[in-house]
Order: sequence, then structure tokens, then C-alpha cells
Amino acid sequence: MSSTIDAGRFGKLVPTDGTKKVTAIDVGAIDMTTGQPVRTFSATVSDATAQPFVQSLAVSPDGSTLYIAGSFQAINGVPRENLAAVDAATGEVLDGFDPNV
Repeated sequence: MSSTIDAGRFGKLVPTDGTKKVTAIDVGAIDMTTGQPVRTFSATVSDATAQPFVQSLAVSPDGSTLYIAGSFQAINGVPRENLAAVDAATGEVLDGFDPNV
């Protein structure tokens, strides 16, 4: 499967056929072949004091890690200040990367 990971200010991903909306808060993945949201990927940013946002995304050279930067306090409920590393396939927050920037 070939997918694109997108960031912005949104709360749902809508497939090209307009059905089966998927909740995705500011970060989501779309299958490039089918146009359907990738339901196995979830990386939700949050901030208790302000509106969170994602400013940039970067993928590791081997494609396994997605770096998310912006203004947020947590991803998927895991505390991360403004920069996080997640599994590029699932969005699961990776342990061992917590630079607190």
C-alpha cells in the first residue's frame, strides 16, 4: 500500500466516495491507490491550554518513523512538547524520543 500522511486543521478524513468518515485530529493517512483513509494509522495531537496544530512532517530515510512538529502537548495522549516521533504505519508514539522543544 502506498499512502500519504497529511496534516492540517481537521477532525475527519472523508474518502473520495464521501462515505465512511474517519475521525482524525490534525494528522491522518490516505491510501493513494484507493483514496480511502488508512484506518490503522492514528496520531491525534492535543493541547490542554491552546488549539494544537501541526506545522511540519518528516519521514525517516527508512520510512519507518514519522516526525511531527508543531504546537501541542501530547500525541495520542502521550505527553510530547511540540515534537514527536511516531510509527509511520500506525501513528503509535515511539519511546525514547522526547526532546521537549
